[in-house]
Amino acid sequence: MRRNPDLKLKFTRENMEQIISLQMEILEKSLVFLRKKGGKLVYITCSLLPEENIEQIRKICEKYRLEPSSENHLQIMPEKGGMDSFFAFTLIKP
Repeated sequence: MRRNPDLKLKFTRENMEQIISLQMEILEKSLVFLRKKGGKLVYITCSLLPEENIEQIRKICEKYRLEPSSENHLQIMPEKGGMDSFFAFTLIKP
């Protein structure tokens, strides 16, 4: 939204719920590639909203008994160097 501030006016709670649902669907479909013990899956968004980031991680870990890797967690805020925001989190198959 930093590059397109008018999106803030068009963005609704319904849009957010659709995005979150789609992200979860993609994440769940990606789990088929996480076969071996110790296997890793990296979840990345270009958002700073907790609903898209840490809340998604919490839900997927609870539902599929994955281990969050706090060592491999990254959050970049837009005020640092004028970059876009990014969130990355590594999930590990126990």
